[in-house]
Amino acid sequence: MNAVNKLGKVMNSYKELSNTLDLLNFSDFYINEISSKSCKVDLGKRKGIIQFTSIKSAADLYTYESSGKYKIDINKHLDTLNTPECINDDELILQCIEIFDWGGVQKSNIINSINLHREKALKPYLLQCKEWFEDDTTLKLDINNLIWSSGWTKVFSFMFNMTTIYDSRVAAYINYIFAQFYSSLSNETDRQALKIILQTLVSFKGTATRVRCLKKLDREVLGVKMKGGNDKNNFIANKVASWLLRYICELEYKTQSQANFRQIDKAMFMLGFDIYQVDKNANFE
Repeated sequence: MNAVNKLGKVMNSYKELSNTLDLLNFSDFYINEISSKSCKVDLGKRKGIIQFTSIKSAADLYTYESSGKYKIDINKHLDTLNTPECINDDELILQCIEIFDWGGVQKSNIINSINLHREKALKPYLLQCKEWFEDDTTLKLDINNLIWSSGWTKVFSFMFNMTTIYDSRVAAYINYIFAQFYSSLSNETDRQALKIILQTLVSFKGTATRVRCLKKLDREVLGVKMKGGNDKNNFIANKVASWLLRYICELEYKTQSQANFRQIDKAMFMLGFDIYQVDKNANFE
């Protein structure tokens, strides 16, 4: 029985995604080829060369410089939206601004959040987004006036349950893992089943000196889109990437929890710094 016949040609839920990966024996590939993969990555003059010996080591060696001025912390999940009737609108906007500042992504994000706050739309918007991101049963997206960016994905990740900070580094390593997995599949039916998942993802352009983007031919083969101004695509990619990290979280830690999920998220961030340093033969640019 193959994944295409079992699940059809549309992937619309976490259960369908996990069933597909189960049927394709992704766990065997992941444990043998990715989980304990070693590499050295030069993170630049300030941070130097770091030796990673596994996914877990990459999480443990997570480094992101920020001053002690911030109340937020990558390892501290915010429960601001968990009790809607108790939300303080002023504290909510302050937390958004703090997250943008922590991530160094202030431009446009701060003023967009302030404008939503002034219109008394920030709380309902984030609650609507939270409900959608945490709904495992659908990718159908009916939220009006979507706002997505490298800043807003950080807000979503801090405030929503098991939601990845879907930036260029995290996307790069997720795409690397699944491009390698696709290449390992010899059966065309299995490859087509995997593409049902991959066609929901996006690839980000790398920086001038860092390799993070799948090459065009490989994007076309895998069905991965380039990240652009279509926020619907970006939302869906952010959610599916979160589902993939949840699946990996269970392989690494045997259980899904916010704390374990964040470890996987941090590992992707570290290892996605420059795919060329991880694997010189990878089809990235």
